[in-house]
This record gives sequence, structure tokens and C-alpha cells, in this order.
Amino acid sequence: MILNRIVKYKKEFAISNQFAEITYGCLINDVKNLIELIKKKKINSKDLIAVEIEDSYFYIVAALACIEGGYSFLPINFKSTYLEKKKIISYCKPKLILKFENKKFILKKKTNEMKNLKKQICIFFTSGTTAFPKGVCHTPQNLINNALKFNKIIGIKQKKNFLHLFPMYYMAGFLNSIICPLLAGNKIVLFNKSSISNYFNFWEDIIKYEINYFWASPSIINIIYEQRMNKNLLNKIKNILNFIMVGTAPFHNHLKNKFKKKFHIKCLESYGSSEMLLVSTNLINKSFGSGKLLDGIKIKKDTSKNLLISSPFKFYGYLKKKNQIEMNKDEYFNSGDTFERKKEFIKLTGRTKDIIIKEGINISPKYLEDQLLKIKFINEVAVVGLKSKLYGEIPIAFIKSKKKILKEHIIESLKKKISEKIIPNDFIFLSKLPKNRIGKIDKNKLRNRYDTRS
Repeated sequence: MILNRIVKYKKEFAISNQFAEITYGCLINDVKNLIELIKKKKINSKDLIAVEIEDSYFYIVAALACIEGGYSFLPINFKSTYLEKKKIISYCKPKLILKFENKKFILKKKTNEMKNLKKQICIFFTSGTTAFPKGVCHTPQNLINNALKFNKIIGIKQKKNFLHLFPMYYMAGFLNSIICPLLAGNKIVLFNKSSISNYFNFWEDIIKYEINYFWASPSIINIIYEQRMNKNLLNKIKNILNFIMVGTAPFHNHLKNKFKKKFHIKCLESYGSSEMLLVSTNLINKSFGSGKLLDGIKIKKDTSKNLLISSPFKFYGYLKKKNQIEMNKDEYFNSGDTFERKKEFIKLTGRTKDIIIKEGINISPKYLEDQLLKIKFINEVAVVGLKSKLYGEIPIAFIKSKKKILKEHIIESLKKKISEKIIPNDFIFLSKLPKNRIGKIDKNKLRNRYDTRS
């Protein structure tokens, strides 16, 4: 699957960390050796293997061994609590749990578990807007095909240095940040960027490791934008860094424009989801909104103006208990996003479920966030809807600002741009906005915080 596509790069470096640089040849050998260890545990084809390893070279080896060995693959968030891990394990019932401890792989076989899955799948659990996150199932070949199409449209060349930032258990951390660069013959650079404090020397590290491109969330873009920069450092960065790909959350125009003005580096916004994988991306020489649709993808609107997507890379189905899979048989998948279209390019305008209905007026949180970010000193904002006996729903804005701003100043600024009827009913200032493990602002926590405050 993947090994036979990357063997041609065997003399090139595949992975780099602070301790060593590993060639594609060594990576392939390590994957094959782990497959032999798994075989000794008498794990059958398509059996589910859970990988519970922290982000590292060994996680990559384990994930590839599952796929190349013909096994189903379940990534477990290494940083989850014991109870969170136990819940996922209990729900999925893998035949084997793969760990890495004391410089060696630990293979723990689970007995009396469910029958084999009928198809080899990779299961990625969503970040969880519901009580229990959905297990989205893809075939490994689907991931590979999507990565190949993405690499082709964006024009990623061989022998480039790619910086890995997203958590590896997460879809974007695996597909976008492992499969795509490996299939392109790139070197994946691993170094600790798991917390905000570790971004302090980010740009110095970009120069030190000669990074050519990386994926980032809008939250990461906001963090690295704030770092002070002299002209000499800026010139070095521009000479090394080809572009940045941005995804996983809405990329507001204000942040996009101010980043471009400061760094003169292209930010290529992309769009995708756990169910549909990578759907669109902007190109180095041409851009609009969330980018050009990948080959083979068709879109249309439903009566509620939702984005419906037909794709050759759509998911196989959702995992149910007892390892049953609820098959995805519909040609078009309802993304829940609203959009505009310009020929083969799309621009996301919001999410249907996030729309706030105040006295019958539809209010887009994304639109309000865009307007608030234009106000001086506001550098991060989230607008959420809360139930109201009087109005049905009301918009509340949570704001992180560089300096103290009066609410009255914000209201007066907004009145010059938007209807007074849709101005947020309250403004809450926070030192930081809560985020989940992939860098998205956690709006559920903000809602709960406001309810508690009220």
C-alpha cells in the first residue's frame, strides 16, 4: 500500500527529530519487523489493533505496520485520561493494544473479543460535539488515494522538509501530516510543539530545521503571528518557508490578511472533514476562500443551503458497538456548512447548526467574528448562541484582546458596520479562550462558562 510507493525514496531521509535522522529504507525495515512481531501474536487479517503511543517516530512505525500488515487501525490519544482511553477501548474492543515503553514495542493481546471486521479499516474518532464522539471509518486505500490527489493539486515536490504539528491520533495529524508528506518523498521533522509555551522559539526552529512547509490551525497562526520579528529573521524565513497550509477551523480574513502583511508568506487555506477527508485547497498561484475542489469531487446545495459533497474519498461508515459499521450509502454527504461557489473554488460562510436565530433573524457567528476581529486590539474572538426566553436565542461574544477595551467602544464600532439588531448582547473578556486538543476554540465550554456566570 504505502511501502511499495515510498521504497523509491529509500536512501532519502523520511523522519527527523532532535536525536536522529531516519531514512525511508530504515523506516520500511522497522515497519516490516513490527509486522513480524504482530504475526507472532496470531492476529488475523482485518483484526483491530489499537495504537496507544505518544507522538513520535515509533507511532508512525506502528500506524504503518497496522496498515501494511492488513490490520484495522485504531489510534488512541496518548494524552487522554485513563477513563477516556478505557471508554474507547471498551467500545471498539481491539484484538491487540500496541504500546511503546522502555525503548521497545509492547504488544498486549486482548482475548475473547469480537469477530473480525469484514473490511480493513482505520477508525478516527471525532473531537466530540456529542456526548460520545463518532468513530469515522475509512479504508487505508481511501486515505492513500486522497493524499495522492491532494499532493498532485498542490504541487508538493520531493525532498522538502515538512514540520509535523497536529496530534498524530487526529485525522489531520495522520492523513495531512504523515501520509501526504511520506507519499511525496518529504522529510517529516518532529519536535515538541504540543503546548503554547513551546512556540516561543518557533521561527528560529523553522530556520534551524530548514522547514519548507507545514500544516497549522488558525489558532497556531495567531500564536506565531504575535512573535516579534526583525527584518533579518523575516528575510531568512521567506527564503526557506515556501507556504503554510491552514485547516481544521475557520480562517478569518482579518487574521489571514495581517499574517500575510507581516510575513509575506502564502497561507493556503484548505477544507476537509473526518468523513470526507481533504475536499479542497488553495493553490500557490491561485486562491479563493477554502480552495479548489480536488478531482472527482462534486458539490451542491440543499434547501437549507447546506454544502452537500459527493466524493470518491467519502468515509466507509460510522462504527457502532460490537464492531458493526453503519454503512455510508448516500452519494452526497451533508457537511453542515454553508458556502459560496466561484467556478471550481468554494468559500465556507458558516455552519448551519451554529446559526443563531434571534427574533426570527438568522445571525452567522462567523460573520460577527469577522467584524469583531477588525476592531483594534482584539486578536481572538468566539461568538456563541445562548437560549433566551425573550428573544429565542442571543449572540454572546467572548474576546481576548491585547489591551483593555470598553464594551461601549466595541458596540459603537460595530454599529458603523452592521445592523444593531445582530450586535452581540454581551461581551465577555478572557485572558485566553479554551481550546480542544487540535487547537479549535471549544465553544461548548464557553457556553457552560456563561451559563454558570449567569
